[in-house]
Amino acid sequence: MKFGFWSLRNFLCAANLLHLVVGVSLMVVAGYGKSYGVVWSLRIISVMMVVGVFLIFISMLGIAGALRQNQFILFTVSFTRYPKYPKYPQYLKYPEYPNTTYVSL
Repeated sequence: MKFGFWSLRNFLCAANLLHLVVGVSLMVVAGYGKSYGVVWSLRIISVMMVVGVFLIFISMLGIAGALRQNQFILFTVSFTRYPKYPKYPQYLKYPEYPNTTYVSL
């Protein structure tokens, strides 16, 4: 069982590292296009920069969530990448156990 969690954590880190590389490369390409005059439209360059910053932020959240094994951060990252889920999914609710009180930390 430990090997499964270990390999899943490493896979999540590798996938988020790939997203980090894509975000940085997107910003580098936008900077190259601006500095050498390849792209003249400021709108295209600014959109590339914003998307690059967003990818870097989300990938850093994903890496932190995978390394800390924090489910809240991982759910946040998965909902920002794939917005097809409902606003409050049923599987995030606490299971209904009788005579149980939940203590908030």
